Amino acid sequence: MFCAQGVTIPRVLREIGALRERTFRQVGEGTGRVTDLDAFDLFYEHLFVWDAYTRTISGAYRLADVDALRSEGCALYTETLFDYEPGFFDRVGPTAELGRSFVRLENQGGPTLALLWRGIGAWLVRHPEVVHLMGATSIDRRYPDGAIACMVSWLKRHRGRNELSGLLHPRLPYRGVSDTLARDLSELQAQVKRLDAEGRGLPILLRHYLKLGGKAIAFNVDPDFSFVVDALVSVDLSLVDERRLLRFMGPEGFALVRSRRRWMEAS
Repeated sequence: MFCAQGVTIPRVLREIGALRERTFRQVGEGTGRVTDLDAFDLFYEHLFVWDAYTRTISGAYRLADVDALRSEGCALYTETLFDYEPGFFDRVGPTAELGRSFVRLENQGGPTLALLWRGIGAWLVRHPEVVHLMGATSIDRRYPDGAIACMVSWLKRHRGRNELSGLLHPRLPYRGVSDTLARDLSELQAQVKRLDAEGRGLPILLRHYLKLGGKAIAFNVDPDFSFVVDALVSVDLSLVDERRLLRFMGPEGFALVRSRRRWMEAS
């Protein structure tokens, strides 16, 4: 597992960009270019898993300390999708923006995703001020419209973060309308499987965020990325189940977050 700012790893970054595009295109997403790289890649940090046996990168994640970037006058990737009101981040608190994650298809089902999340946990140990994770999570267009609308409807009703929804505006709002009787995550998973011709459930990354207690703030359609529907998801680390925290942050990170929780409860 490695982590470095994009500008310091030009050759690795080019490989990450090529693997991103190849992996995204295989699931109906992608930019349509040879490589998926943008201006944000240079000053964001990149977590990537190196498979020493095959001598290949098996997966990667892009992340950044939002407050640090904003203090330097840098834009955020999610600002290309959502227009933030000035008070948004004051309301949320210190945040890490996550995104552009991928695991190569031949490595899916293996340990790569878990390793990436352990890497995020290690990154959080180095950034103890961060209390929230936030990122745009894609719902690709291979899902039928009814399944996408069903997911969005359930997220708005059961996992919406309504106190923040008025503090940002999608640049191209998702307009799909549906309803769902699913009461919990397992029922939603079953319903999406029934609606999808391939029998797929929720996108794996969205499912992972929801299991951490993540909530959806808003939804945007991205015409530059195969018209996927992006859910802007926020995870409050102070509310994550302690067993899950221990699993992805390790003992050191878990102890750090737990001590921060106790401080917050006492203050």
